[in-house]
Amino acid sequence: MLKICSSYSNGIRPLNLLNNECLDIIGNNTGNLIFSKYFTNSLKDKFEYVQPHDLNINDSHTIFLLANFLRPTFSQEYSEKLLNFLNNMKNQITVVSIGCQADLENMNPKEYVKTLDNTVKQIAYKMSEKSVSIGVRGEFTYNVFKELGIKNVDLIGCPSWFVNGYNQKDVIKKEWDDNFNVAFYSCWEPYSEWHQKWHKKLLDEALKLKDTKFVLQSEFGYLPFYLKSKGYDISDEKYIDSLYKLSQHFGISVDNFMHNTRLSNLLEIFTNVSQWENFTKSRDLNFGFRIHGSIISLKQGIPALPIAPDSRISEFCDLFKIPYIKVNTISSEQFNLRNFYENADFSQMNKAYTKLLENYISFLNKNGISHNFSNKIV
Repeated sequence: MLKICSSYSNGIRPLNLLNNECLDIIGNNTGNLIFSKYFTNSLKDKFEYVQPHDLNINDSHTIFLLANFLRPTFSQEYSEKLLNFLNNMKNQITVVSIGCQADLENMNPKEYVKTLDNTVKQIAYKMSEKSVSIGVRGEFTYNVFKELGIKNVDLIGCPSWFVNGYNQKDVIKKEWDDNFNVAFYSCWEPYSEWHQKWHKKLLDEALKLKDTKFVLQSEFGYLPFYLKSKGYDISDEKYIDSLYKLSQHFGISVDNFMHNTRLSNLLEIFTNVSQWENFTKSRDLNFGFRIHGSIISLKQGIPALPIAPDSRISEFCDLFKIPYIKVNTISSEQFNLRNFYENADFSQMNKAYTKLLENYISFLNKNGISHNFSNKIV
């Protein structure tokens, strides 16, 4: 049986998200539900999720879903445990969609390698030794591995992109309509003037349209506000605390969030991928800082427009030819959602899909992972 090492799984309920123990299940980001679910949908063999602390050196084949592991700030404690496991691991591993995390202005592989902790570098070398090949999420990460001298690397992107196999339909834009229903994906970041300006501007743009929803992924500080709006019994203290967090994040007054109907019903959260997909199909457009919010939309054939604050989204979008904006190319004041949408061209993304899928299938075959995709290259 395949063992999949990740810190998240499926099937949690919104109320459980108030429990920190349950937050560990999804790696503090519900977008990981999409990543894990869409990846495992294509697996033919039986699999079992294991937490990092439950890794077994005798497992015949362990798959690692490590996202942006290759970064300077990764947990030293977890890194040391992982390195110890890899040093003793007796059998093959497969690393899927590992990535870096760099500022857009600092995407220089040679310089980035210098920022990595020695333990993280040793893990990368040991992964190379134990793997047939390492699957990376984008060209920047690919070049960082090359800078480390690691050559058995395949550029695959994120497996979630291929959930529909050869049945992926093209994404076709409708003509712009001021009555569009939109989903807006922000992100929970340390408060700064930069973040507040962007989040306030993006929400202002979204609220110009008919029906706007802000989809939570890791913004758990807002949950009491959300749950109270759904009729749950939430203490005044937690509710007020989350209300002030919302006010500070978006630069909108507390009174507005309390008394403006659109704002008081702004939030949504999904802990079930099927429900998330159904919601996405009700939207005309999805946009914002969350790449898996964009992926779940594009996989339903609904336009999505990512905004990239760092290398994680930019290298992903570059590989899959998704139209996007880098935040260092325009100011928040210059951002206009309608212009962004009308200038977006999804044709190159649609055209590139099949070749990238076949590349991903080759990676799975090379690593001995049985899958449900057709093995016929068409």
